[in-house]
Amino acid sequence: MIDFTVETKDRNVVLYLRLSRDDRNKGLSVSIENQDKILTRFAKEHHYAITQRYIDDGESGYSFERPDFDRLNKDIVSGKVKRLLIKDMSRLGRHNARALLFMEDARDYGCEVIALDDGYSNFQDNDSTIGIKTWHNELYVKEASKKVKNVIHMKQEDGEWMTTPPFGYRKVNKKSAQLVVEPDSACVVKRIFQMYADGYGILQIARTLTRENVPTPSRSLHEFRLANGVDDKSRYTDIWNDACVRRILKNETYLGTLILHKGECVKIRGKYQKLSKEKWKVFEHHHEAIIDEKLFHICQEKLESRKVRSKRKRKHSENVFYGFLYCADCDSLLKPYRTLKDKREGNVHYYCSTYLKQGKTVCSAKSITELQLKKAVTMFLKRCRDVYKVFLEQQHVHADSKEAEQKRISKTISHAKTQITQLKSEIKQLIENKMHESMAQPENYTIIQESYQSLIDEKAKMMKECEENIEVLKQELESYSLNEEHLATALYVLDEMIAKQDYSKKELQILFRKIMVHDHQIVFYFKGYYSDKIDANIMLVDEEQEAYRKAIIEEIEKQVVDQMFSLKNVHQGLCNQGYTYSYKGTFMTQVKRLEAEGVIRRPHKNKKAIYQKVE
Repeated sequence: MIDFTVETKDRNVVLYLRLSRDDRNKGLSVSIENQDKILTRFAKEHHYAITQRYIDDGESGYSFERPDFDRLNKDIVSGKVKRLLIKDMSRLGRHNARALLFMEDARDYGCEVIALDDGYSNFQDNDSTIGIKTWHNELYVKEASKKVKNVIHMKQEDGEWMTTPPFGYRKVNKKSAQLVVEPDSACVVKRIFQMYADGYGILQIARTLTRENVPTPSRSLHEFRLANGVDDKSRYTDIWNDACVRRILKNETYLGTLILHKGECVKIRGKYQKLSKEKWKVFEHHHEAIIDEKLFHICQEKLESRKVRSKRKRKHSENVFYGFLYCADCDSLLKPYRTLKDKREGNVHYYCSTYLKQGKTVCSAKSITELQLKKAVTMFLKRCRDVYKVFLEQQHVHADSKEAEQKRISKTISHAKTQITQLKSEIKQLIENKMHESMAQPENYTIIQESYQSLIDEKAKMMKECEENIEVLKQELESYSLNEEHLATALYVLDEMIAKQDYSKKELQILFRKIMVHDHQIVFYFKGYYSDKIDANIMLVDEEQEAYRKAIIEEIEKQVVDQMFSLKNVHQGLCNQGYTYSYKGTFMTQVKRLEAEGVIRRPHKNKKAIYQKVE
């Protein structure tokens, strides 16, 4: 038992309370309220002052990544918490190795952890069986997991639907696993299959449904739950996308077939792994079908044929800017796309992936060409060169500040080396603990090995990150030792890159973290030094479009009579000059831009499209 007669000057204490979803089934004995009452009464009896409560409600004890537990851990490391009360070790966590390591780390940081029901304090080390108790807590989780898996497998063998029904179906009631057709959403499913069989594309179907305000699967589920008195706070969308339509087209549930056991998690909180088709559990004629087999197979053949055709058309040429470009509005990647004109000219267009999937109702048709990007990179590198030239001139002036920065980096490297030494010591201790417990409890050898190995791997990963950080800092330290000759070499390299105006993917990876694309400008996120002194904004100017705009103004000035002119005649005059832009496309875009700038205006909204030049 704990000796509470030990005198301590600091009588402040914090409480940690945790309840998992499974623990709720045990009743009031482990509820948050009862944990709080028990610990509060104990604190009053021993004249402790409670300063804070850390509460993780509904969080698994097997995982040590919990919101308030993370906050508690940081406060212990920073020295804010000197005494922690928990009801028992299972409230701290149900991972044997992690729980014991937490107790040791807390003691090293000067924090006493008291497990009330277990009668244990990490300062007094008064219970030689604490390792067995933490192991038993972990065993409880693994046994519970095994039981849940067995129940799931039994229900799968019986063909019982256990999750939310797919769009177009609903359960007879909460307790029943029988699926019945939901008429309204089933009509939408039939329409999707029929439209695809009739030749509509997947994205075209999605845009049509969005335009007609057809409820999406997530929206329908939300409304169904609200209608049945469920306070549903889950997220939903009113916008159909290609992934949603494709998922419906590939779902065999609409044939009346139920397929279970497509994948499983090998270990607790592990990754979901797909299984081969031989291991699937298939139940034909399980429920009423929405789609007949003929229509379903027509759609599957079309999906497969388009998939094959897209592979044949795939180009192996490298899109050097792919992976760097992000849309400034929706923060999604810009994807490469080549038109016939691009193929002739050796160019590439990059479009916002959200626009390509969901259309302009969600994000604008943001695009940029590879030629524009290369010009923009050249302009940015010229700015870098100018800043580095100034730095070269002022290098001797700032010698003192350079020395201070070198000392700061050296101190950081020293701290990282100390951390590596500490991690090595912790790994060594974990290995010793693992060997000791394995020898003491040979019947539980496998569980002990798994528990400790995951923690050893995590420490090794942290040590590797520290080593990598040291290498980066050493390179940074070396950069401060560069003399004028080395800086001149760097400027020479920049001049070479600017002269060729052609960049490889590796060069871009060295230069930039990412590139944000706006409607009329791009912003570079530079990795190099003095990035805060370099103007990262580059305005986009399409020289070809600007030349066409000037040609439009010149043609207007030729044809204007009493300040009036015909828009169609202007376009015809430009065609006679050799311009091939369409009337409704680029030409109208430029005309609307001129109108917005006040260069021209429309006196009457008539079909003849007569414009009046503003003097």
